Amino acid sequence: MFLKKVISLIEENLAESEFNVNTLARELSMSRPVLYRKLKQLTDLSVIELISLLRLKKGAQLLCQEDAKVSQVAYQIGFSD
Repeated sequence: MFLKKVISLIEENLAESEFNVNTLARELSMSRPVLYRKLKQLTDLSVIELISLLRLKKGAQLLCQEDAKVSQVAYQIGFSD
């Protein structure tokens, strides 16, 4: 349940380039260290790694499904440069 909520929050905010660990922790009403430990235990990934992984997976999906430019997809998933 916890992991589903985390993934859902990340996916909802993929386009936000300012979305980061602090934002996620605040949304979950948790401290950064507690969030880090819990996610590391469940996924063996850091919070930043999980956010990046989900962004890249979504980007790959968009590139396969749509006839879009890489720069457009990068912007859609929160990479500004």
